[in-house]
Amino acid sequence: MTGTDLPADEVSRRAQELLTGGTEDPLGAAQALWARWWERRTNRAALVVCGPAAR
Repeated sequence: MTGTDLPADEVSRRAQELLTGGTEDPLGAAQALWARWWERRTNRAALVVCGPAAR
């Protein structure tokens, strides 16, 4: 079966997986990514301001 033989709903599902990273909840995935970035950023800021004891 080639890519052109796939039914339209399967093509749509695969495209959605590529766009959302395979998650059912793209907004939740984006929020989780933002939270991880923010946590790393604030941890680095604390390390710069307070030194290693801030961890």
